[in-house]
Amino acid sequence: MALDNRGRSMSANFIATLSTLVPATPSGSPFITGATLVGVATDGDLYGLGFEFDVGSSNITVTALGRWKVSGDSKIHFASITNASGVDITGANVSIDMSNSADADGYVYAALSAPVTLTASSTYAMLVAQNASFVDQFYHENTAVTYTGDASVRYSVYCGPNFAGGSRGTYGHAAGTSHSYGPVNFKYHL
Repeated sequence: MALDNRGRSMSANFIATLSTLVPATPSGSPFITGATLVGVATDGDLYGLGFEFDVGSSNITVTALGRWKVSGDSKIHFASITNASGVDITGANVSIDMSNSADADGYVYAALSAPVTLTASSTYAMLVAQNASFVDQFYHENTAVTYTGDASVRYSVYCGPNFAGGSRGTYGHAAGTSHSYGPVNFKYHL
């Protein structure tokens, strides 16, 4: 039996309701560890924006996908990890509710329904769809990022239009090594 802070019992219905109101913090370590943010833009197209990356010598297991929260962001964004050909990795997609509070590093995450393993020495893209509401904002492709040593960011990428609608198209590479639109992020463990 669960007790509140005064020692009174709480019903299972109350506990279930409370758990849906307060999203759990996804497990894992963030891949992106720092960002030099460059130029804010406003959503308006359904392009997927993010970065392409190479997994290092060990598989990594992704637990959550995230997007940087610019002040005032409040919409829901589709996020996905795809292979180098733009095909979604099964189970590696979520909807990120930007009305939630950002973590201490500035990101809002959504946990995957189950962890997804990315293969060592393979190339992937982490992309988040913008929305057509002209409300939420993101940082430009020139945003430089630092990251852990378990994978490496190749460059910022975009794809679409209609990324969230499933029509990926091919990637466009926007800025040089170690850059990301958004920026976007994921949590993982080895």
